[in-house]
Amino acid sequence: MDELNTIRLTQDLATDLFLQNIDFIRSVAFESAPSRSLQEDIVHDVYVCLIENAGKWKYDESKKLALLRSITENMSARYWRSYISNLPESLRILAEKIQAAKETGILQADESENLKILALKLCMEKLSEPNRELVEMIYFGQKKYTDLTQETSKSLGALYTQMSRIRDSLYRCIEQKTKSEDENEPSA
Repeated sequence: MDELNTIRLTQDLATDLFLQNIDFIRSVAFESAPSRSLQEDIVHDVYVCLIENAGKWKYDESKKLALLRSITENMSARYWRSYISNLPESLRILAEKIQAAKETGILQADESENLKILALKLCMEKLSEPNRELVEMIYFGQKKYTDLTQETSKSLGALYTQMSRIRDSLYRCIEQKTKSEDENEPSA
């Protein structure tokens, strides 16, 4: 009976399959893309993959969503590998562990906190060198603002203002990086 429902996938059928299920493909890409900006690239690559392999695959209508999910998740995994290969070693390892835990379903309750930590690390990398050093001295070196006024030749007010701006910048960056993850969660 399954053989009766299975037909050779042509380019026309592949295009129809893609267009009829583009919202589903986008939602899977949204869930699995390393960043929201890559979502449409993944959707495009799914289409290209369908067209390139049209003559090679048999198509079963009852399993179309599983096929599309599989292709989309594989494309997302490629983007993840490319994305994390450009990160510094420590962040790459952390991103790989978080992605692996996410794929296996281990990250559930604490996922958003883990993603925020990763986002913080990524955002710290984007800071200018002087700003990053200031954050590291205050939070990790446990230096006091008064000690830093002598080391940096800045007034206490200037240091407070600079740190306030850095914190705001980090907060916005973290929110931006984790926003797509938060939007993805079902509301009660």
